[in-house]
Amino acid sequence: RFVLLSDESAALRALAVGQMAGDSSAGALDAIRSALRDPESGVRTSALLTLARRDSAHVAPIARSMFETDPNDAVRTAALGAYARAAGATASPVLLGATAVGLPTNMRATAAFQLGRLKDPRAADALERLTAPSEPRNLRGTALNALASLSDSSRARAVATRGLADYDPLFAVQAATVLGRIGGPEGRATLPRALATEPRVTVKAAITRALGR
Repeated sequence: RFVLLSDESAALRALAVGQMAGDSSAGALDAIRSALRDPESGVRTSALLTLARRDSAHVAPIARSMFETDPNDAVRTAALGAYARAAGATASPVLLGATAVGLPTNMRATAAFQLGRLKDPRAADALERLTAPSEPRNLRGTALNALASLSDSSRARAVATRGLADYDPLFAVQAATVLGRIGGPEGRATLPRALATEPRVTVKAAITRALGR
């Protein structure tokens, strides 16, 4: 606590607050909360994650406020994830808003991941849009996996089927993996046909694995 409240090194302050998750002594919670206003973004992030572990029942409004007001995108992204984990299904509207074009890619990917974790069927349209070829690679893959986690797998199966021929071989690999996992007989039937014409070695290997060969 002394390091957190007085050390000049932001790295040490962040480390110190991270070590306080199990500190039940008097004043520890107040010290953690005070670090949410630290001038360094890494300390604020560490403080929020520590608070989420220490006081999960009350962290949701704090995390949402930090997502909406913090000047640092990395802090906002961490706050979005913490809010989703604490608020559950009620976080879906905020998460859907965080998938918008123009926001930082990591923030949008966090929103997609959390929407998949919540398995909210209302997220299907947004998640499918995030798989578009114009989106960044890591966002597309995260969105496809999130889409595959929804109870209705038809959208993910359709996206993955198209994705087998995607220009990005890594996305095509993910598409093959998803089809092998949730495609069912109809989805899996597309894999041998794709294998017969696929020239890319990594994609062919992924299709072969998805077929269990």
